[in-house]
Amino acid sequence: DAGTQSVTLSGTGSATAGPLPVVSPDELDFGSQPVDTESAPQEVVLSNAGSGALNVSSIDADGDFSVRLGATGSGVTPCPEGSFSIPGGASCSFDVVFKPSQAVQASGSVVVTSSNAPPVTVSLMGAGTGAKTITVDPEEIDFSGVPLNETSGEQTFTLTSTGFEAVTVTSVAVTSGAAEFALTHNCAALNPASSAANDESNTCTGTVKFTPAQVGARSGEITIISDADGSPHTLQLFGEGLALDVPVLFASASALGFGQQGYGYRSLAQTVTLTNAGLQPVIIADIYTTGDFVRSHGCPPVLAADQSCIVTIGFVPSLPGVRSGLLVIESNAYGSPLRLPLQGAGCRYFSIAGSRFPQASCGQ
Repeated sequence: DAGTQSVTLSGTGSATAGPLPVVSPDELDFGSQPVDTESAPQEVVLSNAGSGALNVSSIDADGDFSVRLGATGSGVTPCPEGSFSIPGGASCSFDVVFKPSQAVQASGSVVVTSSNAPPVTVSLMGAGTGAKTITVDPEEIDFSGVPLNETSGEQTFTLTSTGFEAVTVTSVAVTSGAAEFALTHNCAALNPASSAANDESNTCTGTVKFTPAQVGARSGEITIISDADGSPHTLQLFGEGLALDVPVLFASASALGFGQQGYGYRSLAQTVTLTNAGLQPVIIADIYTTGDFVRSHGCPPVLAADQSCIVTIGFVPSLPGVRSGLLVIESNAYGSPLRLPLQGAGCRYFSIAGSRFPQASCGQ
C-alpha cells in the first residue's frame, strides 16, 4: 500500500489577461420627460477591469437616447471622441440624455464596442409626456340614492393642465344621460402647469347634479374635448333613483364646516333641514352627534310625507387643532343611518391688556 500522497499547490491571483470592459450603472431610467425636450444628463462610467489595454471603437445609443462625450462633472476622466484606448484598471465616463419624440414609453440601449473585447450595453428607459396634457379628477362621480324627480346636491370635478403648453378646452358636455345629470363649468383655456404654480390657472372646475327620472341605477357621461393629447376625455356618472313608495329622508346639506372657534366656547349655530321626500312615513329612531359637536332638534318621532324638521348643530372644541365629527340620523328610511360630516378648528384664547374681549390664536 503506497499510502496517501499529497502535493502542495500555490498561486497568486492577477487581473484578467487582456481587456475586460465594465459599465456602471448598467441601466438608466429617465422617468417622464416632455416630448421634444432634452432630459438632464445621466452619467455612465466605463472601466477596464482587465490587464491589457481596451481599444474602444464606438459608444452609441439608439432610439430617443443619445451619448454626450466630454466633461461629465463627476471627476472621472471623460471618454474622448472617436476611437480610444483605456489602460488596464483605468476608467472614463460619458453622459446619456433622453429626448422623447412622442408621448409613449421608450426604451433603448447604449452599446460600447471594442476591437479586442466583447461589446457591453447599458439598458435605457423613459417616457415621453405630451406638450398638451390634461387630467380629470375624479374619473367618475357616483350619486347615492336620490328620490325620484328630486335634485341631489352638487358634486365637483377638476380639469388640470399637466403639460408645458397651454390647453384650449372647446367643449365640456353631458353626452349621455343629459336628461338626469345637469352640468355647469368654467373651463376654457388652461395655462401650462409650470406657469401656474401660484395662481392655479392651469385648472378649471365643473359641478354636476342628479335628478333621477326613473327608479333604479342610472348612468351618464361627460365628454371633454380639447386640443390636449388623448382628447376626448370622459367622466363617468352614476346614480340611483329611489321610488317614492319607500321611506326617504333628505338632508338640506351634505356636510357642515364651522371654521375656527376658541376651545371651550360654543360656536354660532348651523342648521340642517330633514325632509321626508317619499310617500311613506319616516320613523326617526335617534339623532345625535359625535366629536366636539352638540345638537338640538324639534323633530317628531314620525315625519309624514313632505314634512320637514330642523336640526341645530353647534361646535364646542375641547382642544386646539382640527376637530371632526358626524351628525347621525337613524331611521327606517332608505340608506339609514344618514351621516353628515362635521368639522371645525379649535383655537386658543388669550387676553390683551386693556381689551374687554379675548383674542383667538389658531394653528398653535
